[in-house]
Amino acid sequence: MTVTGNQKPAWAGEDLLSKCVNLLIHTKPLYALMKRQARQVLIKTAEKNGISWRQTHEQLAASDIHTLLPTLTNPEIGYPDYYQVPFHAYDAGNLCWQAAFEAESATYAMALRVWPQESLTWQAAQARLRSSFHQVLSDYITGPVQD
Repeated sequence: MTVTGNQKPAWAGEDLLSKCVNLLIHTKPLYALMKRQARQVLIKTAEKNGISWRQTHEQLAASDIHTLLPTLTNPEIGYPDYYQVPFHAYDAGNLCWQAAFEAESATYAMALRVWPQESLTWQAAQARLRSSFHQVLSDYITGPVQD
């Protein structure tokens, strides 16, 4: 895999495209539509490629996992604000149940979106994405990079 010199996506810079995207993101009605559409694209990508997004979500939501929260929660820990503000499709932020129930499926679907022109399974895309992280890390450390 070839690693490019880009430090961030083209839309995240200071050029005209970046400014337009940021304007749309900061326009609440348009951003709500963008979030919904982006979410649907991810779900469609996932389910078209054998990732049971909705089924996994439903199984987790119907489970008794909610009852475990008090045993796992430490009231002494304060979470950074950015975990508690709207993020991607989650108005309640990254720490909401919906985000937790969809994290694995979303991760697998995102790996597929990196190489849309290639016929990869979600497993192959995920392995390729993870190994690309290791490849980048190996340029900066002297020891072996392992899972």
